[in-house]
Amino acid sequence: MLMRSTLVTRFRRDQYAQKGKALAPSRLSRGCFNASVEYALFAVLVIGVAIIAASRPDVRGVERRQAVIERKLDLVMRHLGIVEETPAMPDVVDHLRAGKKINAIKAYRQRTGVGLAEAKFAVEQLARQLGL
Repeated sequence: MLMRSTLVTRFRRDQYAQKGKALAPSRLSRGCFNASVEYALFAVLVIGVAIIAASRPDVRGVERRQAVIERKLDLVMRHLGIVEETPAMPDVVDHLRAGKKINAIKAYRQRTGVGLAEAKFAVEQLARQLGL
């Protein structure tokens, strides 16, 4: 099967031959060169996408491993009797004293960057410590 650029080149050559003119070699090869460049660029694009897709880390796997490590660290700290001090968060305490538990959790998450469940647990523990 002939490629499109080869057919175009033959058509051009036939047109020039009918007019009695010779077609310059550069004009003959230009159509093939463009197709070759297009195929090469497409191949580079496909290979680039494949490399990027293969090099992307599995984010979910990393998060799972991190959660396992944190759980183990918590067990070790609990076994050794090490208590992590909670940072002073007056805005969280103010929200708790005002009875706004959801706002306290939001403020805690903004301060620490932890997830919702972890922030809820920490705020509830803080509320118990304060007797609220």
